[in-house]
Amino acid sequence: MTKEFYLSRNKKILIGICADSFLVISSIFLAFSLRLGHWYFPTGSLIYVTFFAPVLAIPVFASFGFYKNIIRFFGFKYVWQIFKGVALFSLLWGLIAYLSSYKGIPRSVIIINGVFLLFFILNIRFFTKWAIKKITSTNDNLKKVIIYGAGVSGRQVSRVLTESNKYKIVSYIDDSEKLHGTSINGINIFSKDKLSYLIEKFQVIEVLVVMPSIPNKSINEIVKVLQKFPVIVRVLPSIEDFVKNKTILESFRKIKINELLGRVQVEAKSSLLKKNIFNKVVCISGAGGSIGSELARQSIKLGAKKVILIENAEFNLYSISKELEKSNKIVPVLESVLNVSRVSLVLKKYKVETVFHAAAYKHVPIIEYNPVPGVENNIIGTFNFIQACKNSQIKNFVLISTDKAVNPTNIMGATKRFSEKLIISFAEQNQGISFSIVRFGNVLGSSGSVIPLFNKQIENGGPVTITHKNIVRYFMTIHEAVELVIQASALSKETNIYTLDMGKQMKIYDLAIKMIHLKGLEVKEEGANTPGIEIKITGLRPGEKLYEELQINKETSPTSHSRIFIANEPKFDSKQLSEDFKTIKDSISKNDYKTIELILTKNVEGFKMTKLQKNNIAI
Repeated sequence: MTKEFYLSRNKKILIGICADSFLVISSIFLAFSLRLGHWYFPTGSLIYVTFFAPVLAIPVFASFGFYKNIIRFFGFKYVWQIFKGVALFSLLWGLIAYLSSYKGIPRSVIIINGVFLLFFILNIRFFTKWAIKKITSTNDNLKKVIIYGAGVSGRQVSRVLTESNKYKIVSYIDDSEKLHGTSINGINIFSKDKLSYLIEKFQVIEVLVVMPSIPNKSINEIVKVLQKFPVIVRVLPSIEDFVKNKTILESFRKIKINELLGRVQVEAKSSLLKKNIFNKVVCISGAGGSIGSELARQSIKLGAKKVILIENAEFNLYSISKELEKSNKIVPVLESVLNVSRVSLVLKKYKVETVFHAAAYKHVPIIEYNPVPGVENNIIGTFNFIQACKNSQIKNFVLISTDKAVNPTNIMGATKRFSEKLIISFAEQNQGISFSIVRFGNVLGSSGSVIPLFNKQIENGGPVTITHKNIVRYFMTIHEAVELVIQASALSKETNIYTLDMGKQMKIYDLAIKMIHLKGLEVKEEGANTPGIEIKITGLRPGEKLYEELQINKETSPTSHSRIFIANEPKFDSKQLSEDFKTIKDSISKNDYKTIELILTKNVEGFKMTKLQKNNIAI
C-alpha cells in the first residue's frame, strides 16, 4: 500500500472494532424494526442490552481472530470463522436480551439480528479489500506483469502477487484456445499473438512463465516469441519452491541461457559414469578450469576413492579445493604438467588409475600473440603428462580436446590436433593404457565462453562486442559435456576420438540479442543516440573462423550411447610425427616460432598461418 494510505496495525484494529461496534448496534435496531414492521427504538432494559452489545461482541469476535486477519488477505477461508463468531455472539446476546426484558423478545429477532450482522461484517470486509485493491492499482510504482500460463499454478501465483500489493497483473497468456476470451478474477486471458499489444499498452516490464516442469524446448519457443520485447522473463521452477519462498519474485528465476538451446538432455548411463571413477583414484589436470572443476565435482559424486587435482594457477586450485574440501577426498597439487618428474611422483604415490587431461591454454587470441608458450603448454605438456602416466602405470587416460582442432585456423586448434595425434601414436606403443580423446565445442559459462563476457558488457551498459554478424558456434552445458566425457571414456576398448552431439550451431549475434532482451533491455542501432544496449561488430580476430567442425572428414561411427560418436579420422605416420615432435621441442627452447609453424602446417590438416597472424605475434 502507498504511504498515503498507510496506518499502523493498532490503528487498523481500533477502526475495525469501532466499525464492528456500529454494525452490532445497527443490526439489532434493524432486526427489531423488520420483525415489528416499523422503525423501533428499544425501551427499558433493552436500551442497555442494545447499546452495551459491543462489550459482549468484541471479545467474542477477537477470540475468533476477527482482528488478526489482514483485510487485503481476507478470503473465503475466513468466512467460516466469522460465521462462528457471529453465531455465538447472537446466541449469547439473545439469551441476555430475553432474560433482561420482562416481556421477553421475539425469538425471530435473534435469528434476524444474526443474519444482518453476518451480512454486514462480511461485506464491509470484502468492500474494504476491494477499495484497497482499487486504490493501490492506480499506483504507478506497481510492477506491471503478464503471467504466461493460466492453469492452476498461474491462478495461485496471481493470488499471491495480487495480495503482495507490489505487482499489477495486466493479463494472462495461455496457449490453450479454449481459455482465450475468458478471465480469472477479472483479468483477461489472451493468446500469445496479443503480447505486443499488451506489453506496449500496459508498459509491462516482466513476464512470469508459470508452467512447472516446462521442458527447455518449450522455454526456448516462448523466449523466441518474447525476445523482440524489452521485458524480463522469469520462470517458476515448481509450485513447491514458490510456496516455500517468502519473497514472491525470489521464487522465480531468470531464464538460463542453456534453456535457449532447446536441447533435450539424455539421461546419463550410470554404468558408464561409474566404470572408470567409482572406488578409483582419479587425477585431473587443469583441475581449476571450467571443465576440470566440473570433472572434480562429478568424480566426488560418483564415488571416487580419491581425486588428485593438478593445477598451476594457485587461486583456481584454491577455489575448487575449498569447494570440495568437505569430501575429505581431495588432494590439491600446485604444479604444471610440464614437470614430468613431480607429476610422476604424484601419480605413483596415490596409485592413480584414471586420468583426465584438461590442462591447456585455450584462449585463441592469447595463443595467437604467444604461439611458443601455447605450443609448449599444450603439446609438450600433453607429451610430458603421458610420459608421467606411463611411468606410473595408470589404466585410463582421457584427453579433453576441442572442435577447434578440426581444420584449425588458429594455433590453439593446431596444438590440440597435434596433441590428439600424440595420444594416438603413443597408444600404438603402450597397450597397457586405455586412451580416449573426447572432442566437443563451447560450453556455457566456461572461462572461454562468450556468455560471461556478454553478461559483463550488458551490466556495464554495453556495447556487446561480436566479431562477425554471421559467426556460429556449438554450445553445451558444462555439466552435460562432462557427463558425456566420462561416459565416452568408459566406452573405450581401443584408442578413439569421440565426438559429442552438440545439437545445432547458434548464431552468436542472435544469442546476444536474447541475452539483452532477457534482462529487460532493448537493442539499439550502432551509433544511435537512443536507450538500450548497442551490439558492435568488431571484425574477426586473427585465427578465428565463422563456424567450427567436429569431424575432419565428416565420417562417424555410432556407439552404444546416442549422443557419443567415434570420429573416423585419417591415418598418419607415427614415426614421422615423433621426429617432428622433437623438432618442435628444440624450436621452443630457441623461441623459433617459424619452424614450429612449419611443423604444425605439415602435421595438422587444414592449418596454415596467415600473414595477419604472423604480424600479430608478440615476441
